[in-house]
Amino acid sequence: NHLANYEMSIAIGNPLLKRIPFRKEGNWYARGIFYLADAYYYKAIYEKSKPLYQEIVDKYSEPITIAAALTGFGWNLIHENRNNIAIENLQRVISSYHTDTSAVKSAQFGIGVAHFNSQEFMKALDAFEALQRTIPEDPLSAKALFYAGKCYYHLEYYARAIKTWENVLRQYVEQPIAANAAFEIGGTYFRALKYDDAVTYYKLVINDYPESPLAKQAQLEIANSYYNKNDDENAIREYDKFVKLYPDDKLALDATIGLERSYYRRGFQDPEKMK
Repeated sequence: NHLANYEMSIAIGNPLLKRIPFRKEGNWYARGIFYLADAYYYKAIYEKSKPLYQEIVDKYSEPITIAAALTGFGWNLIHENRNNIAIENLQRVISSYHTDTSAVKSAQFGIGVAHFNSQEFMKALDAFEALQRTIPEDPLSAKALFYAGKCYYHLEYYARAIKTWENVLRQYVEQPIAANAAFEIGGTYFRALKYDDAVTYYKLVINDYPESPLAKQAQLEIANSYYNKNDDENAIREYDKFVKLYPDDKLALDATIGLERSYYRRGFQDPEKMK
């Protein structure tokens, strides 16, 4: 459990760093601050992680720790929606600490996300594709390629977006982000009124990535696809499946309404089925 580990890091790290009697100028101490900052960051306690990252940058000299802290600081700024300043900090990592591969790839991805959040989709696309080309085997490249697809979508290059997400499915089939790619393809086809194609990709999410958080949403979208193409028999089956699988989910109300509408429309079209 990652969250439990971060909680333990905070519980141990805070008092430990305060009590240690040795000199606090050493790089080992900077690393301790960094681990504590990272724990706060991954717990989404950004108001505590940010000043710790800043302290490392201001007071310590070990390049690898500074690069990691600058990257963490940049990601904090992204969460604050201060994207331009985030890009400046992350670009500094790439320019000054280019030998630290781990920090550089996280910084490159962060630059893409910052541009994406600012709706600068061409700049975001450049950042994501550069990362994916440089280290295609890295799990972060799978996310970069997925986001590249989202950039193409927002730029209204829908066929290119689908092709990019298909590349995610082909190259990174075992990565969790592949479920997101399949779901986005399904959604793109759904919005284009190509419901059979949408169903194909929504089913792929359910069958190949059943543990994905998107699986239940995919189940509902399958039912919606059948409903929109006036296939009430299949819509009823799929809405009913959702209600039985996720009776306590907040989306169960949507599925129940869809189920009622499907029964109503089917009965209106064929009065015999109302009996």
